Amino acid sequence: MNSVWPRLSATDLQARLERYGPIPRRLFGEQSWMQLDLSGKISSSGFKEVLTQLLTHGNFLPTEFEGLSWTVLHLTTEDYETVSRVTWASQSVMQQALAVYDRQKFGELEQIIAKGLGNPARLHDVDGEFQYWACHVLAAGGQWPLHTAKYKENSCCYIPSGHLQLPRGEVRLVNRLPSASSIAEQPGVLHYSKLANEPLCDAALVEGTTLFLFQMTIGATHNFNLPRWDKLCSEAKHAGLTCVQFIYVVPRLKHFTVPQDQVQLFEGASTQELQKTLVVLVIEPKKI
Repeated sequence: MNSVWPRLSATDLQARLERYGPIPRRLFGEQSWMQLDLSGKISSSGFKEVLTQLLTHGNFLPTEFEGLSWTVLHLTTEDYETVSRVTWASQSVMQQALAVYDRQKFGELEQIIAKGLGNPARLHDVDGEFQYWACHVLAAGGQWPLHTAKYKENSCCYIPSGHLQLPRGEVRLVNRLPSASSIAEQPGVLHYSKLANEPLCDAALVEGTTLFLFQMTIGATHNFNLPRWDKLCSEAKHAGLTCVQFIYVVPRLKHFTVPQDQVQLFEGASTQELQKTLVVLVIEPKKI
């Protein structure tokens, strides 16, 4: 639409796309009202009930969906008769919606995610919710066992490789992940990207002299953005950091496989100036 009715700069258009998703009336409407309307729908239209039903009851749309349709949630159909998938309008909308769960109510979100992971018939994938929840679990501080992937006879297996221990910190939403030097200037802050397609990882923080890069996923495997990795490693070295650790955060270890080429990439990758490691960390949401 902007190409035939140019009203926004490329920067402004991209920012609004990231905020609302591809909805013309949101992109080109009066912004203070649009944001107020979006916030009102998130806080008053029962999104929690919609999300719970979508995840736990399978392939039907709850009646409350009408209040969230398009502005907050999008649906996909293959045959124009049945709904095949329900997604958030944008990563930013998801983060605003899930922010309704404060620290005292995080157990509710954990249970919704756990039920969703156990329901193969769900219309809505719970990947974004797991990402958001796991970021806040990490920022709350704690200790988690780490696992290193190895291949034996072309089969991926895992061996214990110590623990990750983090102090209590904070989650900071950012439009996109900053440079390693910028992250290093704010130790203990877990930078969490608003981009749905953030290259390489979803979140990052510096603790001590280590840059931690977190990729949350509920998938069976995940790709790896090598150019972005090389850039962050170069930035980390120039910032005086001594280690960069890439961490897959998954809900279940037995359902995730690190591709063999990624395992091989990290074999002998460390240098005297910069240690480079790839590990897997499990944070499993629990049902009551």
